[in-house]
Amino acid sequence: MACLYHDVGKSLQPEYFIENQQGANPHDALSPEESVRIVTSHVTEGIRLAGEAALPPAIVDIIPQHHGTRLLTPFYAKARALADGDESRVPQDRFRYPGPKPQSKEAAIIMLADGVEAAARTLKDRSQERLLELIRRIVSAASEDGQFSDCEITLAELERVTFSFLETLSRFYHGRITYPGFEFGEKQTPAATAKG
Repeated sequence: MACLYHDVGKSLQPEYFIENQQGANPHDALSPEESVRIVTSHVTEGIRLAGEAALPPAIVDIIPQHHGTRLLTPFYAKARALADGDESRVPQDRFRYPGPKPQSKEAAIIMLADGVEAAARTLKDRSQERLLELIRRIVSAASEDGQFSDCEITLAELERVTFSFLETLSRFYHGRITYPGFEFGEKQTPAATAKG
């Protein structure tokens, strides 16, 4: 059930989240610090909304934990570029979610699922090899960033989660045959038009 509510706070300002944008990105006109404030507020607003809905504490707890203390990389990179690459002027802690880090295996898995699902949407090549590479990179990045230091998830469990994600994504992005007459976006040849 936590998977359904982990991003409920996004519903208050949906236009600031890439999955809801069509066209211009409002973050282009904002400072990186303001973007971080808006994006991270979906966590505090989500906790508030979940509390008002009297959701069980175990579900409410997942809302901040599914981001942990991860770095908001796009805004951090933008801030560094504005500072001419001078990292001393751009402390990383100002560009991280406030946490806490995942406190349970469930929170860690939701963190990974959230990142894997979003990243998989950006791939043009969704072969099993490419999906597995993507999943492993996300798991590795979270692990190296210390996101699992407060929960008891093991390497063996992370490996099982990796292949579970691969199976799910492979089924979701499996190939399809082309149905004659439904080649949307492709120019119709006279022969094809005559048959239709």
